[in-house]
Amino acid sequence: MTHEEGNAILTTQSAKTGQERLTARRLAVRILVTAERRRAYVDLLLRSELRKSGLDHRDRALVSELVRGCVRWRLYLRWVLKKRYRGDYFRAPLELKAILELATFELFFHPSTPGYAIVSEAVELAKETGGSQWAGRVNAILRRLEPLRTQRPLPADLESARGLSIAHSHPQWLVKRWLDRYGREETVALLEANNRPAPLFVRVNTARFEVEQVKASLISEGIAVETVPGFHEYLRLEHLPQGVESLRAFREGAVTPQDPSASLAVALLQLEEGDKLWDVCAAPGGKTTAAAQLLGGKRGLVFASDLQLKRVGLIRSAAQRLGLENVRYVCADAKAPPFAAATKVLIDAPCSGTGVLRRRVDARWQRSEDDILKLQTTQLAILDGIASTVEAGGVVVYSTCTLEQEENEEVVRIFLQKHPDFSLEPATNIVDNRFTTEQGYVRTFPHRHDLDGVFAARLVRTG
Repeated sequence: MTHEEGNAILTTQSAKTGQERLTARRLAVRILVTAERRRAYVDLLLRSELRKSGLDHRDRALVSELVRGCVRWRLYLRWVLKKRYRGDYFRAPLELKAILELATFELFFHPSTPGYAIVSEAVELAKETGGSQWAGRVNAILRRLEPLRTQRPLPADLESARGLSIAHSHPQWLVKRWLDRYGREETVALLEANNRPAPLFVRVNTARFEVEQVKASLISEGIAVETVPGFHEYLRLEHLPQGVESLRAFREGAVTPQDPSASLAVALLQLEEGDKLWDVCAAPGGKTTAAAQLLGGKRGLVFASDLQLKRVGLIRSAAQRLGLENVRYVCADAKAPPFAAATKVLIDAPCSGTGVLRRRVDARWQRSEDDILKLQTTQLAILDGIASTVEAGGVVVYSTCTLEQEENEEVVRIFLQKHPDFSLEPATNIVDNRFTTEQGYVRTFPHRHDLDGVFAARLVRTG
């Protein structure tokens, strides 16, 4: 079939039933442009735009996949297009770049979509937005790219940090750090894992529901469900036509979205009968509600605090939806704690988030290497602020979702050096050793465990 024949077929289909595909792509372009212009969080913008779009669930899923894919692969897509664009690609109008990047993403990462359909719809979008001049430019560039679908172009220097950065669409500074720390083979595995969509996990609210009961309910809604080995309260979901919020189990407070790795920091607390836990950086409430579930049957309390009142509201909403009544809410600065004494404290510290890049597609573009030491300063300030409130024998669990040692092991080392009345208690005695290091820390990786990359340390006040 020639391109001309394919375009004629597409035009006929669009007139009858194919308009949804064009609408989905038009919305995807709008979201990409808005996100870049406003420097907005892509996932928040996606949820807002899809909610009011009126698209059916298939088109909503397509928009989400296209937008998230374009953001994830931004560096690579722009490298490809820069070579084929006449003029300075980076000074081109945002709308034109979004149309080109969306179509290039589809050409190289959506092999099941016919190339002629991708090109035709991109040309139509360009014509609608910028007239015949845009349409001609888009057509010429994409026609040259379409024959490369079977073997997409890659940089020649794939042994270098620069080459790997472009090929896997990660910031070069981050790739260099990982090459120095993990070597090439493991770095490539990590980069590849970050570019695969993250699995969808939910935690069952065992304070009110049985796991098997919830599993059966999800299956009855047509959802493919798998248990997660080693994580009894977690389920992995597949074939979810809409978001988790659409599930009856979610609306009834039976499940909440959460990666199983989050439970490891909560496990390190070793919550007991009557415990009063302070979660000092608690928003949006994932670990707070996990701890509240465990303490629900032990008549314990969780005091959840965050720096901003709006974020405290997120914690409250999460706990109320799950029907957890043993959570108390405080708007407070963890660096200047309002409590006189605490026996167990959870610090889910602000961090660079390099362990969750597969889940937060725009996070890789929002950080710089300078941020790491700035965040370390904040992390240490929080630990220092908490230290004076912890009673003898009390426990602090310090956790992050970053892979960077300066924010993890180095923070713990500096803290213990400054506070000799605290000691590290090995995680190997508490959680599955698949997720611990020889030094006694919790460590998970996307490419090793198919979990978010997290770190946690259990610190006990001995004096």
